[in-house]
Amino acid sequence: MTMPARYSQEEFMAELQRCAFDFTRLSNEVASRDATRPAGELVASLRSDVMARWTPPGGGYHGALTHVVIHGLDVTVPLGASRCSPDETIRIVLDNLTAGGGRG
Repeated sequence: MTMPARYSQEEFMAELQRCAFDFTRLSNEVASRDATRPAGELVASLRSDVMARWTPPGGGYHGALTHVVIHGLDVTVPLGASRCSPDETIRIVLDNLTAGGGRG
């Protein structure tokens, strides 16, 4: 979730190229590296100005919202924690996904 705050576009593309443009492989490698980062650093990345303005390529604001909600669930569901996204936010994400907005 914090990759956009920590990698410039050039760094991201270099990492993606290193992974033979396999985004799943890149995501798994970054997640493994992130697991060693202090929680405070990851939280600071989430709260950064970069993340406040970031939208996924081609996704716009709905894509960014979908990204945060879905990956937030990636964290809360395995922990058995309650989701933080209100029902209205979930509706917006589901409407976006069913309209072909893709997964962020």
